[in-house]
Amino acid sequence: MVLDVFCNTSPLQYLHQVGELELLPALFEHVQVAEAVAAELAEGIKRQIALPNVEQLPWATTRTVSDTGLLLSGLGIGWAILLIWDSGSANGCGGRR
Repeated sequence: MVLDVFCNTSPLQYLHQVGELELLPALFEHVQVAEAVAAELAEGIKRQIALPNVEQLPWATTRTVSDTGLLLSGLGIGWAILLIWDSGSANGCGGRR
């Protein structure tokens, strides 16, 4: 079982929009979300887009990512943070066992 996953915006958005957001805690013991991803979702909510509020998900933990060097590569904030996280501790795609 994969215990730890770092989630960017897309899985949270699309699983929420198809009513399957609870798949994440069913598949992963810990779901972590960067503060920037939570802020991106919050901005979308303000614009009346159907998105989850990460602060209201009891199974999601919001984390600060301080090394943002990959942002200079032209990647979006979610992908850059996912890659930064993947190179450091938890995997963004496969998770940590």
